[in-house]
Amino acid sequence: MKTNSEQVWISVEVHRPNSTAGYCGRCSAADYEAMVNGSYPLPFLTLQDVHWVESVWSEADGRHRLKSTVYGRDGKWKRNAGPVALRTEHIASIALLKDCSEMVRSAEQYLD
Repeated sequence: MKTNSEQVWISVEVHRPNSTAGYCGRCSAADYEAMVNGSYPLPFLTLQDVHWVESVWSEADGRHRLKSTVYGRDGKWKRNAGPVALRTEHIASIALLKDCSEMVRSAEQYLD
């Protein structure tokens, strides 16, 4: 079993009435394993370093570009701080990601 000090990067898709949202972030490896195994006992899963990626049209480039938004830094979320807690009953999918720390640290919002 993994310990709570080991962290993994994950992608989570959350379904709510009339909306779906995807979040990326870090959680403990133990929490991830428990979620995947169906034995996670808490009502909320907490993610650190939350961010998301979306495809946006760039008039300057005349093409779609991938844009990252970091919770607590970019756009209308820049005043928010701390982790995000997601209600587990609304999680539809969860997947491991490669290390996203460079993207979260970078001030550049567009990914190429």
